[in-house]
Amino acid sequence: MNSKIKKEVIQWTINNGGHCVNKDDYKYHASRFLREVVELCLASGMKSEEIVEDCLEEIAKQSEKTDNEMNIADEIADSAILLEIFAYHTKLSIDDAVAKKLSILYNRKWQTDEHGVIWREKIS
Repeated sequence: MNSKIKKEVIQWTINNGGHCVNKDDYKYHASRFLREVVELCLASGMKSEEIVEDCLEEIAKQSEKTDNEMNIADEIADSAILLEIFAYHTKLSIDDAVAKKLSILYNRKWQTDEHGVIWREKIS
């Protein structure tokens, strides 16, 4: 993602109350990311059973590692690299997709939970 779009995303997050005060909140932000990845998998044609199977397989694989082997920076890098590869194969520009989505997000209402994670405001 180019630096101009990245700055706009971060500013949008801050303007809507998004924050991450301590490391204990990382897991909630990662969970929010996981939900978007599940939506990406569904939009790509995966069946829910396939997603669950893949998740269980990854959990089993990762549970064999020690805490010292788990590295957030490495996992963020893996996610970013795989997203770039996926965008390449789908012939989509991440920058264009993010810019287009931001124009939609600006017109929605947002709420932030106690961990600083942004959620679309629920309509009663």
